[in-house]
Amino acid sequence: RLNAKKMIESNRKYSLINLPEPKSLHVEKILALVSESMQRSGNISVSRLGLQEIIKTLFPSCNYLQIDEIVDYVAEMFFDSSGLQSLQKRYAYRHKRYFEYFLYCAIKDLFYENPGILRELRLLPNKDFILNIFLVQELKNNTISGNLQNVLTLRFFEAYLGEITCAVHKVLGLCQKP
Repeated sequence: RLNAKKMIESNRKYSLINLPEPKSLHVEKILALVSESMQRSGNISVSRLGLQEIIKTLFPSCNYLQIDEIVDYVAEMFFDSSGLQSLQKRYAYRHKRYFEYFLYCAIKDLFYENPGILRELRLLPNKDFILNIFLVQELKNNTISGNLQNVLTLRFFEAYLGEITCAVHKVLGLCQKP
């Protein structure tokens, strides 16, 4: 979270984008919705129009020029683009971990209300995401914050997944195996 926040705030255009404060949280929300949309559709890229629609939905008071400035801002930092004409551009994350981080941001709160979100988004077969990003980060965050209910939910989820590797437990310092 801190690295993403620093990256977002250190961009030279940060002060110019028309978003309410704290801008970095709103940029993260935009990118979380983009990642969720990409995962739902099964696409590895999003169209410029798709990005504009997400921003327009979140911030209906923004005009078209402001929306385009926000699209250009997030595209410059996190996406590679293809297509020559502006409306035909498609954006794909520069790195898989950007996509996964923002997807994690999108589902971390939804999971506790609806654990089926992982199945709905077809994330259960993605062992790398589930074990190395989602479970590790959520167990760590909820253990630190002392949220016992969420820790128990995650432990039940581990049991549901079956025999789990020691990787999650090593990160948390709970693994007893050498």
